[in-house]
Amino acid sequence: MIASKFSLARLKKPVRLQAIAVAGCILAASSIWAVAPASTGNWWAIAPPHARAQGSSIEYTQEQVNRYARSVLEIEEKRKATYDEIGALIGSGSVPSIVCNEGRGFNGLARDVRTLVVEYCTDSIAIVEEYGLSIDEFNGITSRVENDRELRQQIQRALQDML
Repeated sequence: MIASKFSLARLKKPVRLQAIAVAGCILAASSIWAVAPASTGNWWAIAPPHARAQGSSIEYTQEQVNRYARSVLEIEEKRKATYDEIGALIGSGSVPSIVCNEGRGFNGLARDVRTLVVEYCTDSIAIVEEYGLSIDEFNGITSRVENDRELRQQIQRALQDML
């Protein structure tokens, strides 16, 4: 899994490489809003838990939900590819957990792994913004969906409609 952390001046918003295992599970079984592989936590947040607490009382429009779902799908593709690339570089060792916006442990990664992580984090931010959401909106929805079954179902329907 990827929780070593880094911060870059150009990454002004938090991004978590643990990004969206839920989308893959939704695609496989739409009735399940799942957890990450091997009890690794939430793979699809773009921020650490303390940064995602906002947004719990905000109502999201269907358009925001659709934008969120499109972002989730695209980020998940990038996450899977990055995870596989890091796994291939690391070999038999487990892929470390990495939170992109915090520095602890990031410098301990091999240069080629750091390069992949930076690319993933930068691309994730760009994807969210490309679909017209701010990082705060994305993180708010991510935080809220964990405890809001109605919003979770709304996102699941949006994902199903996209397939």
